[in-house]
Amino acid sequence: MTTHTEERATQLRTALADVLEDNGQLSDPTWRKVFEAVPRHPFVPEFWALVGGEQRHVTSADADWLDLVYSDDALATQLTDGVATSSSTAPGLMLVMLQALDVADGRRVLEIATGTGYNAALLSERLGSHQVVTAEVDPVLARLAGSRLRRCGYTPLVQVGRP
Repeated sequence: MTTHTEERATQLRTALADVLEDNGQLSDPTWRKVFEAVPRHPFVPEFWALVGGEQRHVTSADADWLDLVYSDDALATQLTDGVATSSSTAPGLMLVMLQALDVADGRRVLEIATGTGYNAALLSERLGSHQVVTAEVDPVLARLAGSRLRRCGYTPLVQVGRP
């Protein structure tokens, strides 16, 4: 059974892909399928964002949470002393970086800085989880990302540690 939130998230993923395509950022049909398939909202249940010119803490309880999640904006996901120390990069920028990576079937990817895990999910959808290793220095972020990835059906290797 699909919930209203999941139905709306599916619509918003398609709308985001349309925006990225209209902006000329999304031209590869394979990446379009990936961006339409991978949900962003499980990876950012709360964040800090500029809304109406003011920084606001947004949670899944807020009416505009889902719309903000599927905007092409970076979302600060961790603050330390009022400074963002982790974020979910704007999807359009993620797409530019993923396309520059020149990902191809059969390739393996090592991602540094797992953050929320959303980018690892995109890579896992494109290549298969067994082809993705992601590393995060913050053990709390790594644990959260690993849990969220598994809940979404992705199982890349999530490594914790410092270089």
